[in-house]
Parts: sequence; structure tokens; C-alpha cells
Amino acid sequence: MDRRAFGIKIICTLLVVSRFAAGASIIFDIDGVLTQSNRLSFLWLAGPWQLAGLYNPFSAERMFMKFLDTLEPRRPDTPLVFHNAHRLPQIMCDWLCGTISGPEIIRLVETHLAGNKKYASYAGFIRAVSKVLFTPSLFVEGITPLKDGIRLFKRCAAQVDEHGNRRHRLFILSNWDPASFELLANTKALKQVFELCDGIVISGHVHLMKPDIRILEHLFVTYDIDPHKELTIVIDNERLNIAAARQLNKRQLHALICHDNEFKPIKKALKK
Repeated sequence: MDRRAFGIKIICTLLVVSRFAAGASIIFDIDGVLTQSNRLSFLWLAGPWQLAGLYNPFSAERMFMKFLDTLEPRRPDTPLVFHNAHRLPQIMCDWLCGTISGPEIIRLVETHLAGNKKYASYAGFIRAVSKVLFTPSLFVEGITPLKDGIRLFKRCAAQVDEHGNRRHRLFILSNWDPASFELLANTKALKQVFELCDGIVISGHVHLMKPDIRILEHLFVTYDIDPHKELTIVIDNERLNIAAARQLNKRQLHALICHDNEFKPIKKALKK
């Protein structure tokens, strides 16, 4: 190798090292990464007596989703959003995008249940679960922090450079209704985490939701992130959201999936 080629190689190596030494922009999801929603906890909040006569609570959950599907027709511009292997009904997508409130949905549920023979035997269950899901204070009560996820977040925040400045920028990007998020952000377990963030984008605030790539692009523009030139890491628990991030085809964008609350592969990837 001649001197000129060797010199170019050294310069390129130094540029790569300096870029990674400058840190990364790390984007965390909330549900499934920093918190988890326990289905049995929601059913308990709804009242265990509501399960009387139901053979399988989880099949009742599927029935509940089917009922919600009847409240509003699916729009072609609504992205496919899944939670616990269920495709979210249009009404829940609107709720997460902040275009309809929880109390409005509860009233709509009551209206559609009136005289509805198909769901008559499930009416008490549907009312109870709707009240828990779409009442922010009750909904947040069923959310628990994921200790491993919060520990990872704080560990990333604790990384400093040789001058003592925080090495990485940390962001939140999540599908969440605005009213519940305000309560969640002030819970003891998560308030400190959110205060460490350099930026937060919630679907209910911007009226966009993952896996629509526009919400990712909104975060990049708002917080001056260029994933084509600087190391950017997305951590999410939904495969469709991971696929959407990779679809952007940005050179320095890496999307890591948090599957079944398992953080060891993520830690390994971050170290690598």
C-alpha cells in the first residue's frame, strides 16, 4: 500500500472512531421496552366477577377487540398496529393518535351496546374493560415498569466522554394517548427516566403513529438527528415498527427488537 492510500485509510479510520466516540442517538419505545401492560392486571381492575361465565379470559379479549372494530370503519390510511398479537381497531388507533378521547369512546361503547343482541351476554365485561382501558387513571394503574429496560436506559444516560459530558442523546418514541401519557410521565418510576430524555415524541401529540415512518421522520427533523451520518439506534418491541425503521434505509440507523422482555440480545448489540 503506498503512502497516500495508507494516509487516506488512517483518516477514514479516525473519522469512524471520532463519530462513534461522539455517541449515538438512542430511541426507546415505552410499552414492551420501559413498561409492560399486564392483561390479567387489566382484567382484575375491570372486576374479576366480570369474568364469570367466560370460559377463557383471553378469548374474551379477542371478542372485546372485535366489538371495538364495530365502532368505527377501518380507514385505508391507518397503519397496521398490533398489540399482544391483536390488530388494533380503528377506534383505538384514533385514541392513540389523540383524535378521540377515552371518555368519548366509553360513551360510544355504551351507545353501541344498547340493543345489541350479538354482544348482550358480554355487555358487562365490555363495559368494565372499556372503563379501565379508556379511563387514564385506571389505565396507568395497570402499567408496570420493566426494571431491565429502565436499567438499560439509565446505563446509556450514565455514559460520559472524557470531558464528563453525556455521550449519548436519549429519546422516547411511542404510541400513547395524550391523557394517559401525562399521568404516566409523572409516576414515580418513570418521571426520572423521562427527565433524562433529550426529546419525546408521542403519537397522541403529533397525530401519527408507528409503524408509519412519518412519525420517525418527525422525530429526526424535530431533534436534528441525521441517521444517514450519525449512529442512531431504535429499540422497539414490535416487528412492524422495526421493519418500518429499517425501511428508511439510513446508513447509520440500527433497529433492535426487544422480544418478550429479553434485553440480553440488545445489550450485546449495543456493546458490538
